[in-house]
Amino acid sequence: MPCEEGNHLMLAWALQPERWPQFPASVQRLLPEVWDLLLKELTDCGAPYCLITAENLSWDLSKQSQFQAIRASLAGHNVRVVCCLRQLHDFIASMYGAILSLERGPYSIDDFVTEFYPKWERDFQAETWQKVSGAGCFLELAYEAIAGPDILQRFLAAAIPGHPSSLRSYPVMPGTNPHRSFSPRFLRFLEELHANAIGSAQFKELYQSLPDSYAPLEYRLISPAEIDAALERHRAGRSPAP
Repeated sequence: MPCEEGNHLMLAWALQPERWPQFPASVQRLLPEVWDLLLKELTDCGAPYCLITAENLSWDLSKQSQFQAIRASLAGHNVRVVCCLRQLHDFIASMYGAILSLERGPYSIDDFVTEFYPKWERDFQAETWQKVSGAGCFLELAYEAIAGPDILQRFLAAAIPGHPSSLRSYPVMPGTNPHRSFSPRFLRFLEELHANAIGSAQFKELYQSLPDSYAPLEYRLISPAEIDAALERHRAGRSPAP
C-alpha cells in the first residue's frame, strides 16, 4: 500500500472493522473516515457524474449491513451500479492467479471457490446491488465487449451514454507503474512456493524486472475443466482428491 490516502480498496475495508487490526497503523487511522472523505469529495467536485470504483466491492462484502451502510452513505445521490461481468472461466482463472501473487500460504483452486462462491454470478451481484440502488438501477456490461487498449473510453461510453468524458483519451499518468500480469507458468511456480511456505517476494521482483518483450509460453493457469470440477466439488460438499 504505497499511497494509503489514495487506495481505493479502503472503501470496502472501511465496512469491515473486524479486519482493521491486520492493516498498518497509517491505514487504520484513515478507515473510520473513508466514506466521509468520499462524500466531501462528491459535494465539492461539482461534477454532474462521479464514478466510484473499488474492485474489492464486488467480492469483499457479504453482510447485508455493509450494503445498507453504502446505501445510507449515498442517500441523496442518484446511484447507478455498473457491473462488468467476465466469462466465468476467464474470471476465475484471473482472480485465482491474482490471489496467488499474495503471500497467503497454501491456496488451491478449491480454496478459492470456497472463499468466493458465488460472487462471480450475475444474479448474485444484481440481487445484492439492487438493494443498494433500487430495482432498475443495475447496469451490466460484458467485459469481452469493452476489452482492449481503449477499455476506459468504451466503459465510460457504456456507463454514461453521451457524456463527453467517454470521448476523451487517457494517457498513463507520469510516474505510474502499469500492472503486468504474471504468466500462468510463473503462477504455478508461486503455487509451489506457497505450498512449501517459501517466501516469493524476491522471485516476483525478478519477474517484474523482465523486459516488456518477454512472452509467456502458456496463457491459462487452470483449464475450464479444472474450474468446473472445483465448482462441482464445492456444490456437492466434497473435498478435492489428494
